[in-house]
Amino acid sequence: YDITISSRDIAGNESSYSVHFTIDTTAPVIKDLSEFDGKTFNNIDLDLDLDELVSDLTVCDVRMYLNGSEYDGVSDIEDGSYTLLITAEDELGHRSEKSATFVLDTKAPVFIVTGVEDGDVKEENYDIEISLQLDEDKLTSVKLNDKDVLLSNNNTTATLKVTDRGVYELYMAAVDPAGNEAEQIISFVYGDEEMAAAALDDTVCKTD
Repeated sequence: YDITISSRDIAGNESSYSVHFTIDTTAPVIKDLSEFDGKTFNNIDLDLDLDELVSDLTVCDVRMYLNGSEYDGVSDIEDGSYTLLITAEDELGHRSEKSATFVLDTKAPVFIVTGVEDGDVKEENYDIEISLQLDEDKLTSVKLNDKDVLLSNNNTTATLKVTDRGVYELYMAAVDPAGNEAEQIISFVYGDEEMAAAALDDTVCKTD
């Protein structure tokens, strides 16, 4: 508020006096944090303008915390689950806080393959199972010699049986909730050492 008092005497002399003051009975308002809450990120920018996050009639002391420790917004953080907390206190002692939880995941999915290893040569049928290290990760593609393999269990596993002798290439691709992607190729032979050597010679010739 601004109040101005003016006066004039009978001789016509005038003067005035102004006063500015603030009445603030409410706590600071912290803006929405929904862009972080409940989300999973493979990278995250927390270099926020804290003054822009808060609105109030007075100047506020605004602070940011990660998992209970004050955070400067720019220091590196490791993969994990976090609670972001913003606090604001105005000049009259009114205080507000708002929080959001998020997960930082920068690591790509890890494949688990049973029944075969890269470079294997076997003289019996291959029973192969593909899965992922974390349940929340998803297979996006599995191919054997460029032929699609059916994904199962909500795209978390794939199984196949190799019954024909030959040289094989198993391709796998996956993605996690943070958007990290992974690919892996495993080569193997169902046959004998002679077949494996012939396959190697063929690969060398194609490379040359």
